[in-house]
Amino acid sequence: MNNDEQALMEFLKDIDSLKEIEKYSNQFNLFEILGVVNTEIRHSNMLAWLLNPNEIHGLDDAFIKSLIRAYIECSESKKDQQTIFKLLLNDFDDAKVLREWNNIDLLVVSEQNQTLIVIENKIWSKESKHQLKKYQDKVEQFYSGYEKLFIFLTPHGEEASNVEVWSNISYNQIIECIDETMVNKKAMMNPQAVDFIEQYIDILRRHIVGDEALEKICGEIYAKHKRALDLIYEYKPDTLSEISKMLQTYIPEHENLILDQSSKGYIRFTTKNLERIMPKNNTEIPWTDSGRILLFEIKNNSHFTGITLLIGPGENEVRTDMLNIALQYSKVFKVFRKKLTRKHHTIYSKNFYIHSNEGVMSHEEVLEKVKQAFDKFLKNDLNKLEEKLIEGYMNNEKATVDNV
Repeated sequence: MNNDEQALMEFLKDIDSLKEIEKYSNQFNLFEILGVVNTEIRHSNMLAWLLNPNEIHGLDDAFIKSLIRAYIECSESKKDQQTIFKLLLNDFDDAKVLREWNNIDLLVVSEQNQTLIVIENKIWSKESKHQLKKYQDKVEQFYSGYEKLFIFLTPHGEEASNVEVWSNISYNQIIECIDETMVNKKAMMNPQAVDFIEQYIDILRRHIVGDEALEKICGEIYAKHKRALDLIYEYKPDTLSEISKMLQTYIPEHENLILDQSSKGYIRFTTKNLERIMPKNNTEIPWTDSGRILLFEIKNNSHFTGITLLIGPGENEVRTDMLNIALQYSKVFKVFRKKLTRKHHTIYSKNFYIHSNEGVMSHEEVLEKVKQAFDKFLKNDLNKLEEKLIEGYMNNEKATVDNV
Protein backbone atom coordinates (compact mmCIF):
# COMPACT_ATOMS: atom_id res chain seq x y z
CA MET A 1 0.00 0.00 0.00
CA ASN A 2 1.52 3.33 -1.08
CA ASN A 3 1.32 6.60 0.89
CA ASP A 4 -1.77 7.86 -0.98
CA GLU A 5 -3.69 4.64 -0.38
CA GLN A 6 -2.66 4.69 3.29
CA ALA A 7 -3.96 8.28 3.65
CA LEU A 8 -7.32 7.32 2.15
CA MET A 9 -7.55 4.27 4.41
CA GLU A 10 -6.86 6.34 7.54
CA PHE A 11 -9.53 8.84 6.53
CA LEU A 12 -12.18 6.14 6.03
CA LYS A 13 -11.31 4.57 9.40
CA ASP A 14 -11.71 7.88 11.26
CA ILE A 15 -15.38 7.39 12.13
CA ASP A 16 -15.36 9.96 14.95
CA SER A 17 -14.46 12.79 12.56
CA LEU A 18 -17.12 11.80 10.08
CA LYS A 19 -19.77 11.62 12.82
CA GLU A 20 -19.11 15.31 13.56
CA ILE A 21 -20.60 16.33 10.23
CA GLU A 22 -23.33 13.66 10.13
CA LYS A 23 -25.68 15.89 12.12
CA TYR A 24 -25.40 18.44 9.31
CA SER A 25 -25.56 16.09 6.33
CA ASN A 26 -28.26 13.77 7.71
CA GLN A 27 -30.44 16.41 9.33
CA PHE A 28 -34.04 16.52 8.14
CA ASN A 29 -34.93 19.92 6.73
CA LEU A 30 -38.22 20.52 4.97
CA PHE A 31 -36.90 23.56 3.11
CA GLU A 32 -34.06 21.53 1.56
CA ILE A 33 -36.39 18.66 0.67
CA LEU A 34 -38.75 21.04 -1.13
CA GLY A 35 -35.81 22.64 -2.96
CA VAL A 36 -36.67 26.20 -1.89
CA VAL A 37 -33.42 27.12 -0.12
CA ASN A 38 -32.43 29.72 -2.71
CA THR A 39 -35.87 30.67 -3.95
CA GLU A 40 -36.49 34.32 -3.15
CA ILE A 41 -40.28 34.08 -3.22
CA ARG A 42 -40.26 31.25 -0.64
CA HIS A 43 -38.15 33.30 1.77
CA SER A 44 -40.59 36.19 1.34
CA ASN A 45 -43.47 33.83 2.10
CA MET A 46 -41.72 32.59 5.25
CA LEU A 47 -41.01 36.13 6.43
CA ALA A 48 -44.64 37.10 5.74
CA TRP A 49 -45.73 34.21 7.97
CA LEU A 50 -43.35 35.25 10.77
CA LEU A 51 -44.44 38.89 10.52
CA ASN A 52 -48.16 38.10 10.72
CA PRO A 53 -49.13 38.40 14.41
CA ASN A 54 -52.30 36.34 13.84
CA GLU A 55 -50.56 33.26 12.42
CA ILE A 56 -50.36 29.99 14.37
CA HIS A 57 -46.62 30.30 15.12
CA GLY A 58 -47.37 31.89 18.50
CA LEU A 59 -44.90 34.76 18.12
CA ASP A 60 -47.68 37.37 18.13
CA ASP A 61 -46.11 40.72 17.11
CA ALA A 62 -42.72 39.96 18.71
CA PHE A 63 -40.91 39.39 15.40
CA ILE A 64 -42.21 42.72 14.04
CA LYS A 65 -40.94 44.50 17.14
CA SER A 66 -37.55 42.79 16.89
CA LEU A 67 -37.25 43.76 13.22
CA ILE A 68 -38.13 47.37 14.08
CA ARG A 69 -35.36 47.40 16.70
CA ALA A 70 -32.90 46.11 14.08
CA TYR A 71 -34.09 48.82 11.70
CA ILE A 72 -33.60 51.55 14.31
CA GLU A 73 -30.09 50.33 15.15
CA CYS A 74 -28.91 51.03 11.62
CA SER A 75 -31.30 53.89 10.77
CA GLU A 76 -31.38 56.27 13.74
CA SER A 77 -30.41 59.22 11.55
CA LYS A 78 -33.50 58.61 9.37
CA LYS A 79 -35.98 59.16 12.23
CA ASP A 80 -36.36 61.76 14.98
CA GLN A 81 -36.27 60.71 18.64
CA GLN A 82 -40.02 61.07 19.15
CA THR A 83 -40.73 58.76 16.21
CA ILE A 84 -38.21 56.22 17.48
CA PHE A 85 -39.84 56.17 20.94
CA LYS A 86 -43.26 55.60 19.35
CA LEU A 87 -41.97 52.77 17.18
CA LEU A 88 -40.40 51.07 20.19
CA LEU A 89 -43.44 51.47 22.44
CA ASN A 90 -46.22 50.57 19.99
CA ASP A 91 -47.97 47.20 19.78
CA PHE A 92 -48.51 45.77 16.30
CA ASP A 93 -51.13 43.10 16.98
CA ASP A 94 -53.34 44.61 14.24
CA ALA A 95 -50.65 44.34 11.56
CA LYS A 96 -51.55 42.91 8.16
CA VAL A 97 -48.94 41.53 5.78
CA LEU A 98 -49.38 42.02 2.05
CA ARG A 99 -47.38 40.00 -0.49
CA GLU A 100 -46.52 41.47 -3.89
CA TRP A 101 -48.71 44.54 -3.40
CA ASN A 102 -47.79 46.62 -6.47
CA ASN A 103 -44.82 44.22 -6.88
CA ILE A 104 -43.42 45.06 -3.41
CA ASP A 105 -42.16 41.85 -1.81
CA LEU A 106 -43.53 42.52 1.68
CA LEU A 107 -45.72 45.28 3.06
CA VAL A 108 -46.60 45.30 6.77
CA VAL A 109 -49.49 47.65 7.51
CA SER A 110 -50.56 48.76 11.00
CA GLU A 111 -53.59 51.03 10.78
CA GLN A 112 -53.81 51.67 14.53
CA ASN A 113 -50.21 52.96 14.55
CA GLN A 114 -50.33 54.51 11.06
CA THR A 115 -47.07 52.64 10.39
CA LEU A 116 -45.82 50.86 7.29
CA ILE A 117 -42.86 48.47 6.90
CA VAL A 118 -41.79 48.13 3.27
CA ILE A 119 -39.40 45.24 2.55
CA GLU A 120 -37.62 44.58 -0.73
CA ASN A 121 -36.11 41.09 -0.47
CA LYS A 122 -33.09 40.15 -2.59
CA ILE A 123 -31.49 36.74 -2.13
CA TRP A 124 -29.07 36.40 -5.05
CA SER A 125 -30.68 38.83 -7.48
CA LYS A 126 -29.81 42.47 -8.10
CA GLU A 127 -31.86 45.61 -7.60
CA SER A 128 -33.48 46.76 -10.87
CA LYS A 129 -33.04 50.28 -12.17
CA HIS A 130 -35.41 52.74 -10.44
CA GLN A 131 -37.12 49.78 -8.71
CA LEU A 132 -36.94 51.19 -5.18
CA LYS A 133 -37.97 54.68 -6.30
CA LYS A 134 -41.10 53.24 -7.94
CA TYR A 135 -42.00 51.47 -4.71
CA GLN A 136 -41.46 54.63 -2.67
CA ASP A 137 -43.73 56.63 -4.98
CA LYS A 138 -46.45 53.96 -4.91
CA VAL A 139 -46.40 53.74 -1.11
CA GLU A 140 -46.49 57.53 -0.72
CA GLN A 141 -49.49 57.65 -3.09
CA PHE A 142 -51.60 55.09 -1.19
CA TYR A 143 -50.34 55.55 2.38
CA SER A 144 -49.80 59.28 2.73
CA GLY A 145 -49.39 60.27 6.37
CA TYR A 146 -48.13 56.86 7.51
CA GLU A 147 -44.75 56.45 9.21
CA LYS A 148 -42.72 54.41 6.72
CA LEU A 149 -39.80 52.05 7.34
CA PHE A 150 -38.06 51.07 4.09
CA ILE A 151 -35.92 47.93 4.37
CA PHE A 152 -33.59 46.56 1.69
CA LEU A 153 -33.01 42.93 2.74
CA THR A 154 -30.07 40.95 1.32
CA PRO A 155 -27.88 38.04 2.50
CA HIS A 156 -25.02 40.26 3.66
CA GLY A 157 -26.55 43.72 3.95
CA GLU A 158 -25.66 44.99 0.49
CA GLU A 159 -26.29 48.68 -0.06
CA ALA A 160 -29.50 49.95 -1.62
CA SER A 161 -29.36 52.52 -4.41
CA ASN A 162 -31.00 55.12 -2.14
CA VAL A 163 -29.46 54.77 1.33
CA GLU A 164 -31.05 58.03 2.42
CA VAL A 165 -34.44 56.30 2.43
CA TRP A 166 -33.79 52.54 2.43
CA SER A 167 -32.02 50.83 5.32
CA ASN A 168 -29.76 47.88 4.58
CA ILE A 169 -30.64 44.78 6.63
CA SER A 170 -28.85 41.43 6.31
CA TYR A 171 -30.20 37.92 6.75
CA ASN A 172 -27.80 37.56 9.66
CA GLN A 173 -29.83 40.29 11.36
CA ILE A 174 -33.01 38.38 10.48
CA ILE A 175 -31.56 35.31 12.23
CA GLU A 176 -30.77 37.45 15.27
CA CYS A 177 -34.34 38.83 15.27
CA ILE A 178 -35.83 35.33 15.09
CA ASP A 179 -33.46 34.05 17.80
CA GLU A 180 -34.32 36.97 20.07
CA THR A 181 -38.04 36.39 19.53
CA MET A 182 -37.78 32.64 20.14
CA VAL A 183 -35.96 33.12 23.45
CA ASN A 184 -38.93 35.02 24.82
CA LYS A 185 -41.71 33.00 23.20
CA LYS A 186 -40.45 29.43 22.80
CA ALA A 187 -41.89 28.06 26.05
CA MET A 188 -45.41 29.09 25.00
CA MET A 189 -45.17 27.97 21.36
CA ASN A 190 -46.39 24.82 19.64
CA PRO A 191 -43.39 22.42 19.41
CA GLN A 192 -44.10 21.84 15.70
CA ALA A 193 -43.93 25.59 15.05
CA VAL A 194 -40.65 25.78 16.99
CA ASP A 195 -39.19 22.92 14.93
CA PHE A 196 -40.32 24.53 11.67
CA ILE A 197 -38.78 27.90 12.54
CA GLU A 198 -35.54 26.28 13.73
CA GLN A 199 -35.30 24.44 10.39
CA TYR A 200 -35.64 27.81 8.66
CA ILE A 201 -32.86 29.34 10.79
CA ASP A 202 -30.72 26.31 9.95
CA ILE A 203 -31.02 26.76 6.17
CA LEU A 204 -30.34 30.49 6.50
CA ARG A 205 -27.12 29.76 8.38
CA ARG A 206 -25.95 26.99 6.09
CA HIS A 207 -27.04 28.33 2.70
CA ILE A 208 -27.49 32.09 2.94
CA VAL A 209 -25.17 33.65 5.54
CA GLY A 210 -22.77 30.77 6.32
CA ASP A 211 -22.40 28.46 9.35
CA GLU A 212 -19.16 29.10 11.26
CA ALA A 213 -19.49 25.95 13.39
CA LEU A 214 -19.76 23.74 10.30
CA GLU A 215 -16.85 25.55 8.65
CA LYS A 216 -14.74 24.95 11.78
CA ILE A 217 -15.56 21.21 11.91
CA CYS A 218 -14.79 20.77 8.22
CA GLY A 219 -11.58 22.76 8.61
CA GLU A 220 -10.43 20.50 11.46
CA ILE A 221 -11.24 17.33 9.50
CA TYR A 222 -9.40 18.73 6.49
CA ALA A 223 -6.33 19.59 8.59
CA LYS A 224 -6.31 16.05 9.99
CA HIS A 225 -6.83 14.29 6.64
CA LYS A 226 -5.48 16.85 4.22
CA ARG A 227 -3.68 14.35 2.01
CA ALA A 228 -6.68 12.02 1.64
CA LEU A 229 -9.16 14.80 0.94
CA ASP A 230 -6.82 16.47 -1.53
CA LEU A 231 -6.60 13.19 -3.39
CA ILE A 232 -10.38 12.79 -3.47
CA TYR A 233 -10.84 16.19 -5.08
CA GLU A 234 -7.66 16.21 -7.14
CA TYR A 235 -9.35 15.11 -10.35
CA LYS A 236 -12.46 17.17 -9.90
CA PRO A 237 -11.42 20.78 -9.47
CA ASP A 238 -14.35 23.05 -8.77
CA THR A 239 -14.65 26.78 -9.36
CA LEU A 240 -14.70 27.75 -5.67
CA SER A 241 -11.51 25.82 -4.93
CA GLU A 242 -9.80 27.42 -7.90
CA ILE A 243 -10.91 30.91 -6.84
CA SER A 244 -9.58 30.33 -3.33
CA LYS A 245 -6.31 28.89 -4.64
CA MET A 246 -5.89 31.80 -7.06
CA LEU A 247 -6.49 34.42 -4.37
CA GLN A 248 -4.28 32.69 -1.80
CA THR A 249 -1.48 32.77 -4.39
CA TYR A 250 -2.26 36.26 -5.70
CA ILE A 251 -2.55 38.10 -2.35
CA PRO A 252 1.05 37.45 -1.17
CA GLU A 253 2.29 38.77 -4.53
CA HIS A 254 1.26 42.24 -3.36
CA GLU A 255 3.93 43.80 -1.18
CA ASN A 256 1.48 45.47 1.23
CA LEU A 257 -0.80 42.45 1.78
CA ILE A 258 -0.42 39.70 4.41
CA LEU A 259 -2.35 36.45 3.96
CA ASP A 260 -4.02 35.15 7.13
CA GLN A 261 -5.76 31.84 7.87
CA SER A 262 -7.77 30.80 4.81
CA SER A 263 -9.78 27.94 3.34
CA LYS A 264 -11.96 27.20 0.34
CA GLY A 265 -14.86 29.15 1.85
CA TYR A 266 -12.96 32.22 3.05
CA ILE A 267 -9.68 33.99 2.33
CA ARG A 268 -8.48 36.35 5.04
CA PHE A 269 -5.78 38.99 4.88
CA THR A 270 -4.61 42.31 6.27
CA THR A 271 -2.12 44.96 5.15
CA LYS A 272 1.36 45.72 6.46
CA ASN A 273 0.26 49.25 7.34
CA LEU A 274 -2.65 47.98 9.44
CA GLU A 275 -0.44 45.27 10.96
CA ARG A 276 1.89 47.93 12.35
CA ILE A 277 -0.84 49.85 14.16
CA MET A 278 -3.89 47.68 14.87
CA PRO A 279 -3.97 45.90 18.26
CA LYS A 280 -4.33 42.14 18.55
CA ASN A 281 -6.52 39.90 20.69
CA ASN A 282 -4.87 39.43 24.09
CA THR A 283 -7.86 38.36 26.16
CA GLU A 284 -10.15 35.92 24.35
CA ILE A 285 -9.67 32.81 22.27
CA PRO A 286 -8.27 34.30 19.05
CA TRP A 287 -10.33 34.35 15.88
CA THR A 288 -7.33 33.11 13.90
CA ASP A 289 -3.89 31.86 14.92
CA SER A 290 -2.47 35.32 14.15
CA GLY A 291 -4.56 36.91 16.93
CA ARG A 292 -5.66 39.72 14.61
CA ILE A 293 -8.98 41.34 15.47
CA LEU A 294 -9.54 43.27 12.23
CA LEU A 295 -9.34 41.27 9.00
CA PHE A 296 -10.48 41.47 5.42
CA GLU A 297 -12.37 38.29 4.55
CA ILE A 298 -13.26 37.21 1.03
CA LYS A 299 -16.34 34.99 1.39
CA ASN A 300 -16.36 32.32 -1.29
CA ASN A 301 -19.47 30.14 -1.49
CA SER A 302 -21.79 28.62 -4.07
CA HIS A 303 -23.81 31.83 -4.30
CA PHE A 304 -21.25 34.60 -4.42
CA THR A 305 -17.64 35.65 -3.94
CA GLY A 306 -17.23 38.98 -2.19
CA ILE A 307 -15.13 40.86 0.34
CA THR A 308 -15.99 42.06 3.84
CA LEU A 309 -14.01 43.87 6.52
CA LEU A 310 -14.73 42.22 9.86
CA ILE A 311 -14.13 43.13 13.48
CA GLY A 312 -13.49 39.76 15.11
CA PRO A 313 -13.34 38.69 18.77
CA GLY A 314 -11.20 40.77 21.15
CA GLU A 315 -11.29 43.30 23.95
CA ASN A 316 -14.59 45.17 23.87
CA GLU A 317 -12.90 48.58 24.13
CA VAL A 318 -10.65 47.85 21.15
CA ARG A 319 -13.55 46.51 19.06
CA THR A 320 -15.71 49.52 19.96
CA ASP A 321 -12.92 51.90 18.89
CA MET A 322 -12.73 50.13 15.51
CA LEU A 323 -16.49 50.37 15.01
CA ASN A 324 -16.53 54.05 15.98
CA ILE A 325 -13.84 54.81 13.41
CA ALA A 326 -15.97 53.13 10.73
CA LEU A 327 -19.06 55.06 11.85
CA GLN A 328 -17.08 58.30 11.81
CA TYR A 329 -16.14 57.77 8.16
CA SER A 330 -19.46 56.37 6.97
CA LYS A 331 -18.90 57.49 3.36
CA VAL A 332 -15.91 55.14 3.12
CA PHE A 333 -17.20 52.25 5.22
CA LYS A 334 -20.54 50.49 4.97
CA VAL A 335 -21.73 49.85 8.51
CA PHE A 336 -25.17 48.26 8.63
CA ARG A 337 -25.35 47.87 12.40
CA LYS A 338 -24.33 50.59 14.85
CA LYS A 339 -24.54 48.25 17.81
CA LEU A 340 -21.49 45.99 18.06
CA THR A 341 -22.29 42.30 17.60
CA ARG A 342 -20.67 39.77 19.94
CA LYS A 343 -18.28 37.96 17.59
CA HIS A 344 -17.98 39.26 14.04
CA HIS A 345 -19.11 42.72 12.98
CA THR A 346 -19.10 43.76 9.31
CA ILE A 347 -17.99 47.34 8.63
CA TYR A 348 -17.54 47.06 4.86
CA SER A 349 -18.66 44.68 2.11
CA LYS A 350 -18.60 44.41 -1.66
CA ASN A 351 -19.58 41.58 -4.01
CA PHE A 352 -17.07 40.35 -6.58
CA TYR A 353 -19.10 37.74 -8.45
CA ILE A 354 -22.56 36.12 -8.31
CA HIS A 355 -22.23 32.42 -9.11
CA SER A 356 -25.66 32.10 -10.70
CA ASN A 357 -23.84 33.39 -13.80
CA GLU A 358 -21.89 30.14 -14.08
CA GLY A 359 -22.66 28.18 -17.20
CA VAL A 360 -22.70 31.39 -19.16
CA MET A 361 -19.03 32.06 -18.41
CA SER A 362 -16.20 29.58 -18.69
CA HIS A 363 -14.17 28.44 -15.67
CA GLU A 364 -11.27 30.67 -16.74
CA GLU A 365 -13.56 33.67 -17.29
CA VAL A 366 -14.97 33.36 -13.77
CA LEU A 367 -11.48 33.33 -12.27
CA GLU A 368 -10.49 36.35 -14.34
CA LYS A 369 -13.65 38.24 -13.35
CA VAL A 370 -12.99 37.65 -9.63
CA LYS A 371 -9.36 38.70 -10.07
CA GLN A 372 -10.41 41.89 -11.87
CA ALA A 373 -12.93 42.70 -9.13
CA PHE A 374 -10.24 42.16 -6.48
CA ASP A 375 -7.85 44.42 -8.39
CA LYS A 376 -10.56 47.07 -8.61
CA PHE A 377 -11.06 46.83 -4.84
CA LEU A 378 -7.31 47.25 -4.26
CA LYS A 379 -7.20 50.27 -6.55
CA ASN A 380 -10.39 52.07 -5.50
CA ASP A 381 -11.27 51.07 -1.94
CA LEU A 382 -8.40 49.53 0.02
CA ASN A 383 -6.29 52.67 0.36
CA LYS A 384 -9.29 54.72 1.54
CA LEU A 385 -10.25 52.11 4.14
CA GLU A 386 -6.67 51.76 5.32
CA GLU A 387 -6.14 55.53 5.47
CA LYS A 388 -9.25 56.19 7.57
CA LEU A 389 -8.56 53.29 9.94
CA ILE A 390 -5.02 54.53 10.59
CA GLU A 391 -6.13 58.16 10.87
CA GLY A 392 -8.90 57.26 13.30
CA TYR A 393 -6.68 55.02 15.41
CA MET A 394 -3.90 57.64 15.58
CA ASN A 395 -6.45 60.26 16.67
CA ASN A 396 -7.68 57.92 19.40
CA GLU A 397 -4.11 57.33 20.59
CA LYS A 398 -3.41 61.07 20.62
CA ALA A 399 -6.60 61.77 22.58
CA THR A 400 -5.62 59.13 25.13
CA VAL A 401 -2.15 60.68 25.59
CA ASP A 402 -3.61 64.19 25.88
CA ASN A 403 -5.99 63.04 28.61
CA VAL A 404 -3.23 61.48 30.68
